Amino acid sequence: MNCRFGRRVGAICLIAVSLSLFSGCQSTDKGLVGKFKVGERAQIGPLIYNVYEMQYLMNMGEGADARVPKNRFLIVHLTVVNSGASTSDQSIPTFTLIDDSGVTFTELDNGAGVPQWLGFSRKVRPAESTSGNIVFDVAPKHYTLRIADETDQHYGLVDLPLSYGDAASPPDVAPRPR
Repeated sequence: MNCRFGRRVGAICLIAVSLSLFSGCQSTDKGLVGKFKVGERAQIGPLIYNVYEMQYLMNMGEGADARVPKNRFLIVHLTVVNSGASTSDQSIPTFTLIDDSGVTFTELDNGAGVPQWLGFSRKVRPAESTSGNIVFDVAPKHYTLRIADETDQHYGLVDLPLSYGDAASPPDVAPRPR
């Protein structure tokens, strides 16, 4: 009888230790507000984001003034609304892309040639919105766009699907200058 009791206690202890180890390995990111799709309203603190579309370009501009990326320019069109009750402007943090391997890419700080460039250092006034484009130099593939509140403590992830079949020839691509 004692042997049977000892095995049960041992089994229960083993299960309890296993559960505590597994629960310790789980990552619960308390800063993540949610995951969103293109076209969905994404509220992160007082800032409301809406990503409308993406476009890959092989260059921007023409002739000697054309900008040529290392990979491709990814232009992301979005709107940011300040819905906060505060009377102060809200800063819009720098945007980051994350690929499926977890590699991150920061938006470019040079908007030369980008139509309706949102800018790199930007604020939005209370009860107002700003709309424009941000730009990255990345290879064409699936990404997630990280959007955040002014403090960068809370954030959301917007899925940016690769919406065409052949990565070698994405749509809306201008030819490379020769």
